[in-house]
Amino acid sequence: MCAEGIDTGDPKRSRWSRRKQGSDPILTVRLDRLRVVSWAKGSRLPKIRGFKVVKDTRVRPQGRIATYERVRELRSVTTATRAWWQYRPRRGWLKAWRITVVADDQNGITPKEALHILRRCRFAWLVLVELAIDFSPELGIDRTFVSRHGLFGKSRRRTDRGGPDHLRYGSRKSGKLIRSYFKKEVNAFRVEAELHSQILTRGRRERPRRSPYNLLGDLAGVPYKLFPKHLSFVQIDWNSLKKYAGRRFGPRSETIIHIARRKAQISLSAACQFLRQVGVNNVHRFRTPMGINESIDKAVTKWSLDFREYCNRVA
Repeated sequence: MCAEGIDTGDPKRSRWSRRKQGSDPILTVRLDRLRVVSWAKGSRLPKIRGFKVVKDTRVRPQGRIATYERVRELRSVTTATRAWWQYRPRRGWLKAWRITVVADDQNGITPKEALHILRRCRFAWLVLVELAIDFSPELGIDRTFVSRHGLFGKSRRRTDRGGPDHLRYGSRKSGKLIRSYFKKEVNAFRVEAELHSQILTRGRRERPRRSPYNLLGDLAGVPYKLFPKHLSFVQIDWNSLKKYAGRRFGPRSETIIHIARRKAQISLSAACQFLRQVGVNNVHRFRTPMGINESIDKAVTKWSLDFREYCNRVA
């Protein structure tokens, strides 16, 4: 999707100073990972059209509780998409199948690949969906930009995970996990949003989907659960904040604004935390959306409509 007209809010990183002559910045959305649990009848696994079996092995226990006895690894015959099909549960409360699909770097998980797997599942749940948003280098989106302007709901940055070149917000036990880093395979800076069941089932009763087309419809609706509530880019409205600080703090306002600006160069969360500590109420009212959000909205909407169109065509 072409992201013409993007304004990141930083004049040093505007599209006019960063883009190459004759080329347009690109913003791409991909379905990067998918996990479902499903009820099944019988112990034999079905053959999946478009996939071949790579191996079938025992599952090594990875925690205190052993979950499944065996896992079958599948690989697409046309792309690098892979799937791990866990079966033979060791606990009565586990579903018969737990299927994890990991995308091809270039194409993501296509609707066709998802359908070939999900059509074998009845009474299934989505337990994990990961969307990847890739920003072309011409856009000027990088680790510094995400740190200064990224807003991911109430999730806070984790400094004990991911390494020096990665940013990580949230955790695997929370409703979402956000990762951002440069992905050389696609030559783009990637923001990955891993949504868990707490968010995927919010707004409706948690019940299994009998038809695979219902699951595909749920997948097509995931971007609306993600954006903009759990992923957006904002900047501080310094003019409004300066007026507010002048009325509330008087002579101290200049010092407060100076320190807040310095902290904003490090990260958005650092600046907001400082403002709360000095007594600025409702800091969120001084955060304004950036122009990049409009392009993200268009990209995720286009991906969702294309995915839904395929579902409607084959249903």
